[in-house]
Order: sequence, then structure tokens, then C-alpha cells
Amino acid sequence: MTKIAFFINSTIDKKKLDINNHNINILFNNFDEIYVCDENNQYSAELKNKNKKIKNINYNFTNNFNMFQKIDILFKKINDFSNINQITIIIDDYIYLNNLHNYFDYVSKCSYDLISFTDSSELFYHLQINTLTIKKNEIERIKKIINDYSLKKNDFSIIYLDFLRELEKQFKNKSTFCKTAYIESVEKKNIYLSNSEYYYYLLSREILPIIKLKFLDTLVRDYDNKEFVHKKLPIDFNIDIYKNYDDLKKFDDNFLIKHFLEHGQYECRKYKKSENILPSILWEKLNKIKLVKYFDFPENFDFYSYKDKNDDLKKLNKLELKKHWINYGAFEDRLY
Repeated sequence: MTKIAFFINSTIDKKKLDINNHNINILFNNFDEIYVCDENNQYSAELKNKNKKIKNINYNFTNNFNMFQKIDILFKKINDFSNINQITIIIDDYIYLNNLHNYFDYVSKCSYDLISFTDSSELFYHLQINTLTIKKNEIERIKKIINDYSLKKNDFSIIYLDFLRELEKQFKNKSTFCKTAYIESVEKKNIYLSNSEYYYYLLSREILPIIKLKFLDTLVRDYDNKEFVHKKLPIDFNIDIYKNYDDLKKFDDNFLIKHFLEHGQYECRKYKKSENILPSILWEKLNKIKLVKYFDFPENFDFYSYKDKNDDLKKLNKLELKKHWINYGAFEDRLY
């Protein structure tokens, strides 16, 4: 019996191109056939080209259709469902850190008709649909529901919440692989949007190896409020790192401390090993799969060098440099 994947993408820039390419390549071995519905642009075309060696992958391009319309398009591409054992919908609002083998093994062995990777009680109890698998018995039902929602004209956020409620109402024989909704630290929250120790615990052990892009973007925005000007020496100031600059190597510690407070910090000189935006576990996971540059500073990033090596950045302060790197530098492969 055939296992099918629906990748619902919105590949609108280089960041989403690299993320979606990663997601497809880390997950494709779980399926016999893959259907991708994506935006109709140069980035989605490049994504298709990158994955031309993957067998049984089918691309469909649209113009700014919402998630339900894209899923509906893929359902209509299949003429015969009789030999299909399961369909898994995968949306690109997330980065998948491993091949989710444990999830798909559970799906194959369980007797449930609808299985979600995890659940949530953010506004009400519901299944998350980042990775949602529908077994053979319920394919026609989900197909009809998706078609109904693809025709709705309301605001998408309202439609989406209605859809989640519909899943709870319509499907009785359902389950989640990783149950998180009633854990005390994340109850009434979406775990992917919670800067919580429990999420990081699950992430570090690859029990919940998924990162929501919206959560990363929130952490990046929070960094804008960080204090960059120091009236006294920062507690994490490392004199050995600061004196690594060629023009500072011959001076003693007292001079270097005075130099940092009066000049170095305004020149964006490096004074500690790293200055990451993200919590270390997120940085490590994204660095391992070579996607960290879109959300944080790569290893050995130096603000001072970033200014020095790029003439158009020499007048920017530290916050402006951060925004330039996240919005432009990472996409342009700037020297840092």
C-alpha cells in the first residue's frame, strides 16, 4: 500500500528555499510518492531543480493560494485512492530536524485513522497540523473537509481555527504521537511558541524535533530590545577575546577595559566568544543543519569585522548591523 506526502510550501525567498529543500530532503524517505504545492516563482522553480533526483516527486505551482487551497489542489491530482494507505500533510511553517522515523513507525503500527505529531491547548484543545497523517478509512472525509475550507472567503486565521475545531468534532478515532497539551508548563499555550524549559528539554532529546519559524522570528525581534551600550564592564567580558584584535594586542588589561568602555563597544568590537540571538539549543540545532544564518549569527561572527569588510556598513551601530545581517547579509553571503 502506498504512503503519500503532501508538502504545502510557500517558497518566497532564499531562506524559505533552503528551509523547504532541507525539509523535503530529510523527510522524503518516509514516502512512496511526494506531491508538492508551492508558489509560482523563481525560488520554487529552483527548489524543484534541487530535488530533481528524488524519485516520484510531483510539483504543482499556484499563485498565492492559502493552505487549504493548496491541499485541495493536491487531492485533485490523485485520480485513484484505492491503493493509498495513508497521506501525510506537511506544512512549511516549521523546520524539521530529523526524519521523524519514530513518528512514522508509530503511524504504521497504530490503529488510529488520524494522527498528529503533537497537540495543543493554546486556545482550545486541538491537534497540531504541522505533520498530520490520514489513514485510508478517512481520506474521503478529510478530502471533503479540505475542499469545503478551500472555498471559504473569511479571514484565514478564523478559517484555520474553525478547521482545527472541525477535526476535533469530525474524527473520533484519532491520536497524537507526542502529547504535550496538558503539561503544566505549557497548558493553554502552543508549545512551539513557548520559550519554556520543557520545550527545550524535548527538543534537546529529539522527542519533539520541530521548530516553528514564527517562534524564531519572535526571538529575533526580541533581540532588538537588548541593551548594547554598557556604562560598566559586562559581567561576561573576556579580556583574552577582546585583545585578539591586532591593534590591541600590545596593551595591558587596564587600557583594554578603558578602551572597550570608551571606544570598543561603539566600534562593535567582540568581547565574548559568541553573541547569539537564540537560546543555545536552538542555535546548535539550526547550525547543525546549516540554517542558523537566517535567524542568528554564525559561529565566529564578528560585528567589527562585518563593518570592516563591507564598506556600506561602516556607519551602522550594533543593532543596525544585526538587522542588516538577518534581513540582507545572510541572503547575500556577506563576509563577516
